[in-house]
This record gives sequence, structure tokens and C-alpha cells, in this order.
Amino acid sequence: MDKRLHINLGPDNKERKYVFNPFQLVMNRGHYYLVGNHENYDDMSTLRVDRIAHITVLSERRKPLREIKGYQQQRTFNVSQYVKEHIYMFGGESVTVSFKAKRSIVNQILDWFDGNVEFSDVTPDDVVCRVRVNHHAFKYWALQYMQSVKVLSPASLVTEVKEAIKEGLQQYS
Repeated sequence: MDKRLHINLGPDNKERKYVFNPFQLVMNRGHYYLVGNHENYDDMSTLRVDRIAHITVLSERRKPLREIKGYQQQRTFNVSQYVKEHIYMFGGESVTVSFKAKRSIVNQILDWFDGNVEFSDVTPDDVVCRVRVNHHAFKYWALQYMQSVKVLSPASLVTEVKEAIKEGLQQYS
């Protein structure tokens, strides 16, 4: 809360050390992020560069892309696709999401998802949208636009958004 960088300490009160397999440096919403894989996990994640300290470049080769969940069939890392799917730079899995939105926010939808969206079932007031996006990031996006958006699928995301709205309402009870 003092707005300074602090070393992350482990349960033994010693500095935690992380091994990170970098794949790409990206800029998103005014910040640089290193996209890669933590050695002890099987998915892609992001680290904000201005929050990294005490870097040591190791001599070991990084984990190959094909060993990372969701990238087994890819030979090269597609940074453009990654940025489109990870709108808040959260790591983790991308999923196909369907949601109903008010037509009045179509321009915001196009901006947020960089045109990576399909529209269907258009009425004068609403449109159904389908987008491939990071699961966790979309949850927060849907909450941000909850007055204009209703998540339709996947069911797990619908449940998560409902629960988050209930918890949010309790903050104002």
C-alpha cells in the first residue's frame, strides 16, 4: 500500500525465486508484460515488467511451446492472437464465450476484442456476440459491462459472473 515494489517472501520469510520461460514481450494498455510460462505450471501467464526485480538469466533452455497447455499444436507463439484473447493480460486458458449485448455498446465490443468477435441474432435492441477470450479476463469484462451484457455460455462462466454479482451486492447491503 506504500506504492513501492516489495520482494515476494515465501512461508520461510525468504525471497521467493521463480523460473519463468519467456516467449514474448507485449505492450497492453500502457504497460509492458512478459508472456511466458512459470516452470511449475502448465499454462501461459503474464508478468508486468515494471513489477519484476532481481532478474537472473539462466543457462537452461526454456520449456518448449508445445509443452504448454493450449499450445501443443503450435510451432510459434502468435502474440497477436494472445493479446486479442487476453484483454486484461491475465494468464490461463482461452475459451469461446457467447453473450448478449445491447447494440449501443457494439463499438466498445469491437474495441475491446480488436474486431475478434462474431455477431448474430441481431434485433433493434440487442445482439448475440461470440468471442474467443481468456476466461478470467472475460469475467471481469462482463462485470464491468453488466448493465449491458448477459453471459450466455460457457455455463461455468455464467455461474462465476452470477456469484460475483451476488458478492458485489452484499458489499452494498
